[in-house]
Amino acid sequence: MTMLLIMLVLFVGGVIAWLTEGFDRNMPRWVAMASSVLAALLLLPTFFTPLEPELAPIGAPFYWLQVLEADWIPRFGISFLLAMDGLSQLMVGLTLFLGFVAVISSWDEIDRRPGFFQFNLLWTLAGVVGVFVALDLFLFFVFWEVMLIPMYFLIAIWGHENKFYAAMKFFLFTQISGLLMLVAILALALMNADRTGHITFSYFELIRHEIDPDLAYYLMWTRTPRRPPRPVFCWPVFCLKPALTA
Repeated sequence: MTMLLIMLVLFVGGVIAWLTEGFDRNMPRWVAMASSVLAALLLLPTFFTPLEPELAPIGAPFYWLQVLEADWIPRFGISFLLAMDGLSQLMVGLTLFLGFVAVISSWDEIDRRPGFFQFNLLWTLAGVVGVFVALDLFLFFVFWEVMLIPMYFLIAIWGHENKFYAAMKFFLFTQISGLLMLVAILALALMNADRTGHITFSYFELIRHEIDPDLAYYLMWTRTPRRPPRPVFCWPVFCLKPALTA
């Protein structure tokens, strides 16, 4: 439940920050800072939570700190499955810390549409948190897209020179890579469905079955546009350099 609350705080905080821009231009900054601090306080007790055997779902190779599962689109085997282990806990904590640093460092730097800036920043943080804790692969894809769209606006509006070019290039490459990732996810789910007779996107179900090494090799290459090997793809250099402010 903690994972869901953290994301809700960031999502709702982003909306409130955007709405308060019309009343006070400093209010979005305070809302964003309060949201990041509250999210961190919600995460803090998990560092003192012992690993319980009952939190180890069937098929999982190790225990988990928290597991939250609910039906989402059962007809297609899609569930709202969130889980946190020690690694994802550290990554979520690092995300919230960097988010707090981003809010503080941009306090006097962002004068143009500060509410919309904090909205995109908090929604990016929420998307990143979702990526780290989502263990339904389709849900993972949804959080991935939630993370990318506000990042596009951060680059396009508050970036440096050639920011529109960088934002468009970032958007195109990340969307293409997202589409390839979705194809890989669907391939895994359909292959598992062919073996078991039911479709699922759950990590805990998919990890039980081996896949053909050749297929795994080709699926691995679907990540290439997103984490490109140099010098084949150098688009992150052109996108991230003008986006230092974002």
